[in-house]
Amino acid sequence: MNKTLLTLLVGIGIGILIAPAKGSETWKKLVDGLNDFKDKLEEDADDLVDRATDLAE
Repeated sequence: MNKTLLTLLVGIGIGILIAPAKGSETWKKLVDGLNDFKDKLEEDADDLVDRATDLAE
């Protein structure tokens, strides 16, 4: 997991350095993407909790 996170952070850093858009636009896209990723993880976690609850009943 740590290697994956490190690889992700390095990729983001390289992407920001060579991005064709202005820094503010690139930053907004990055934040939006991270928020979408966070939302997806929360949905997946909720589904997992629901399944675990159903199995426990």
